[in-house]
Amino acid sequence: MKGLASVLGIVLLGGCAALAGPLELSIGGGPSAISLDAFNAITESWNALIGHFNECAAAHPDVSGSVRTLDLLTTGLVAHAAERYWVLDWLALCARFDYEHSESAASGTYVGAETSTVDIALDYRTIALLAGVRVVFLDAGLRLAGDVTMGYYHGTLDHSVVFEIPSEYTDAISGVPPEGLGRHSGDTVGFEAGFALDVPFAEGGYLGAAIAYRSAAIAALMNTSGEPLDLDGDGTAEDANLSGISVRFCFSIVIDLSLDGEKE
Repeated sequence: MKGLASVLGIVLLGGCAALAGPLELSIGGGPSAISLDAFNAITESWNALIGHFNECAAAHPDVSGSVRTLDLLTTGLVAHAAERYWVLDWLALCARFDYEHSESAASGTYVGAETSTVDIALDYRTIALLAGVRVVFLDAGLRLAGDVTMGYYHGTLDHSVVFEIPSEYTDAISGVPPEGLGRHSGDTVGFEAGFALDVPFAEGGYLGAAIAYRSAAIAALMNTSGEPLDLDGDGTAEDANLSGISVRFCFSIVIDLSLDGEKE
């Protein structure tokens, strides 16, 4: 009986392998645009404040120095690793891991009766685990396909703020950011859709490019104590809008899983 079971197991495994379609492995990356509109609105207000103090320092006889403004968290880099199982010549089941990163920092000093330091750093990262399908529209030398995926997004913001005001500036002013540092994170479910163009360059190998639109938003980012992110200290938690567009340049290789080595 054990021998018969072994034979049947080998036959079943062999049959599954014979029916298996090609497996495509892909790595790549490129530039991305991300909304993060709540963070960027705060960054713009901080930049306005920095610009105001730069003008005051330039006009004041006893104060020198300046601080560069912050770049908005609207662009970054994304990298991915993916696999596609081709169930048909024109249809593949897909799984993908993404890592996206965007950062901004500014620092400087104002020197008067004492030195006042401004040092702000924002570092945002997203990881995503996605599953979906790829549908080929055209396969004639070039391969044109559409992708639709859905999955899990986890976002993390590391932030550090030092904002010291020169003692020579005596007017009351609002919007000064609260000082401190921390890490806040959260997660959500989102989807992505786009198009891909691949060019074969060797047996089973492709070079390609893809463009995709992502829709996802994290309602609130929390620290380890369960406190929501409040960058500007106004008592309202900021969300993280992850919606945006990415462009990727990819390398992929197709592995034939059938026992006979014939491509489907």
